Amino acid sequence: MILGVGCDIVENSRFTTQEHDVISRIFSKEELKESEGICKTNKAEFFGSRFAMREALAKASRIPVFMLNGDAVVIEKRSDGSPYVVCSDKITAMIKERFGVDKFKFHISLSHEDAYSIAYAVLES
Repeated sequence: MILGVGCDIVENSRFTTQEHDVISRIFSKEELKESEGICKTNKAEFFGSRFAMREALAKASRIPVFMLNGDAVVIEKRSDGSPYVVCSDKITAMIKERFGVDKFKFHISLSHEDAYSIAYAVLES
């Protein structure tokens, strides 16, 4: 059963001038490490798409986006390159309680084109 759907679009240029402390507060340690070898233009797309995903996840789960910062949620890649979400124990417990479910899964999609990144999230029990 679908519990929630979220979508967000972000202008990537927001992430070309961000201070390191802002970036490190929003994104997980894994995402920061993954971004290290990426050039400046692609880094803005990388962070833009992951920020849009946090917004989409917040909308789908009805959890305030600030609670999804840092290591609360991590966007990782499968071996085929497709993204998936890893939620912290705290976020997992919040979603289970909020929706009254024992199990849930996010289905996500990220995309970017030049100036913009977009993300979709579907929360399913």
